[in-house]
Amino acid sequence: NFNVEVWEANDGDGDGDGDDGSDDEDGPVPGAHPKIIMGRSRSSSAAERDLGKSIKFFGRASKKREPAELKKDWEQLKKTKDGDISDVAFTNLTLPCDIETFYKKFWSNSAPHPISDYQRDVIKDKDIKTDEWEEAPDGFTLERVIDYMHPSDAPIGPPMAHSKKSQQLQQYGEHGAMLKTVTQVEDVPMADCFLLEDRILVEPKGTSGGEEKVEVTVTAEFGIRFVKSTVWKRIIRKNAKGGIAKWLMGYSEFMKEKSSSF
Repeated sequence: NFNVEVWEANDGDGDGDGDDGSDDEDGPVPGAHPKIIMGRSRSSSAAERDLGKSIKFFGRASKKREPAELKKDWEQLKKTKDGDISDVAFTNLTLPCDIETFYKKFWSNSAPHPISDYQRDVIKDKDIKTDEWEEAPDGFTLERVIDYMHPSDAPIGPPMAHSKKSQQLQQYGEHGAMLKTVTQVEDVPMADCFLLEDRILVEPKGTSGGEEKVEVTVTAEFGIRFVKSTVWKRIIRKNAKGGIAKWLMGYSEFMKEKSSSF
């Protein structure tokens, strides 16, 4: 359920890669245009270059704040209720990696285990397109959109519903990372009345029993935000919450399975 976007530009060197030989870590150059990538046809060098850009972005973003401020902001983020996100799908899922490796393996543009694999193989979504991460105006957040067709069991409407995930990714230095997703469903009754929201928090686990291991813990929270009034709010909330909780629990199993090979 992802749509990946690569920035290209007429850089004058004829290779179409948007790279004129200078340091391009600050993102797309003027005149760049998005290229939609389907599947995994990108070369390994292009994937590594894009991965390096996103890692450099987080490095620059973290340097804009003092280490103590990053830690304080992360702790505050965990404690603060994020709008309508109030339910917990799972907590303290332990995976054998650090935050950077987690990002590389699951959330980066070139991730070997992207969310789209989970959606395609487990959820059975189709026509998945994933935008590449782009820098948000705040200089601290990466954003992307995932466009896809999702199986619908609604008694009215088509068997596959067009859906879209808008995602924001933030990293608070070595203290943690957050992926927030807002999912919008179309083509089913009352779908225009609500949005599904969730956030996944990843942070180092630290020491256990005096032994220090390289591990992270993952927590997922979710909620429903109503954008239009409807008399079916109670039924929608019950069904939608059940669906998103099941999705997140399934994703936790997906991450656990894939991380066993790290």
